[in-house]
Amino acid sequence: MGRSPLRKGISYPRAMRPPGTLPLCVLVTVVLAGVPAPASVSNQEAMELKARLTPVGAERAGNADGSIPAWTGGITSAPGYVSGAPRPDPFAADKPLFSITARNVRDYQDKLPEGAKALFAKYADYRMEIYPSRRSAAAPDWVYENIFRNATQAHAAPEGIAYGVEGAVGGIPFPIPKNGPEAVWNHLLAFWGPARELTVSTYIVPAGGAVEKASAYKEIADFPYYTQGATAISVVMLVVSFALLLLINLLQAWTRRRLGAQV
Repeated sequence: MGRSPLRKGISYPRAMRPPGTLPLCVLVTVVLAGVPAPASVSNQEAMELKARLTPVGAERAGNADGSIPAWTGGITSAPGYVSGAPRPDPFAADKPLFSITARNVRDYQDKLPEGAKALFAKYADYRMEIYPSRRSAAAPDWVYENIFRNATQAHAAPEGIAYGVEGAVGGIPFPIPKNGPEAVWNHLLAFWGPARELTVSTYIVPAGGAVEKASAYKEIADFPYYTQGATAISVVMLVVSFALLLLINLLQAWTRRRLGAQV
């Protein structure tokens, strides 16, 4: 029996046809289990996730002028929140630091996206209120633990990274990405929780200014990749499968001996 690698976060045992003798079957198991998967980053690099970098790989420190603060853990609780109710604004007391208008827009050209520049050019009264930057993002501790583990275990599928990721579960696979495809997989496997249910509505605003509803649908989705304890479950499955295969081999050996004695 060999162990299939983690494909898109799911680890499962793969049974192999017994090759005729129990020792050979066990040898194959040991050899396969002993082949190390290529690591995305080294153990030393991964330790940066507990020091210079946040658990998801961002810069933990703020910037030099203080406009971007340091990440200190994010918001991990919402006092007074009732499930199903609108989420409270944790920064309701924040006031704008300044405004960008047609008068001063040139002072911020290096910080504005092209879409915002186009809006300023088209509408003389367009303005942007600039509030303090907040780094409130947070995930459960078990997700951070998975990400730290993924950093040194996740790798591209044998067919290539376009076909999947192996060695990862319950967190982004490449917190210290080395190339564009790894960053894309981080986006595809970002933490959304183990399941979600929501209603999605899409609106468009043509040049005339009328707000038009383009579509609406209800979405219910499960994410087994983010099932807490998925790795532990996989290990249990592996042990059970190994025990069953061992039992099958013993029964086959016993049957061959019995048939040989009868002949």
